Amino acid sequence: MQELSSAGYRKTAHFRLFSLILCAILGALTFALKVAMASLPNIEPVTLMLILCTLVFGWRAMATTAIYVLLEGLIFGFSTWWIPYLYAWPLLVVLTMAFRRHKHRVFCAVFAAIYGFVFGFLFLPVNYFVYNMANNPDALLVYIANDIPFNAIHAAGNFVVVLVLLPPLRRGMQMAVKRIFRTE
Repeated sequence: MQELSSAGYRKTAHFRLFSLILCAILGALTFALKVAMASLPNIEPVTLMLILCTLVFGWRAMATTAIYVLLEGLIFGFSTWWIPYLYAWPLLVVLTMAFRRHKHRVFCAVFAAIYGFVFGFLFLPVNYFVYNMANNPDALLVYIANDIPFNAIHAAGNFVVVLVLLPPLRRGMQMAVKRIFRTE
């Protein structure tokens, strides 16, 4: 999974600025898509969009993540549920960068599914202290057990969405960016 580089483009600075602005717009689009799909529990386009932006724009996808996370907090309120978003979604970008050389769509879908399953557990450190689970180990086990079905739904949703939509979206975005910045 190779990101687009500025090689072969008219202006490196222009490409960087454009890609950063596009990533910010994609962050807002990601938020809008998640809100539109809110009636489906734990089935969301966020993982797909962040993986897509990372594969096409590399580290600039952190702008997509930042805009998305900021909009979540601004619209739904900055509360304890929001704190894990500050590290969970940027972690997806970091992991996608680490595995970006694996191009097969099944690998990408499995990667998204694993991340979807683990995502719920990334909230555990914050919830451990918020819900005072240190004083009640049984509460921790109940929390984990109750989270597993939702994590499994999230994993299955991510697998299907990434398997079906990532390849055409990636090709389309790469073609559009190349067409805009190709030297004549």
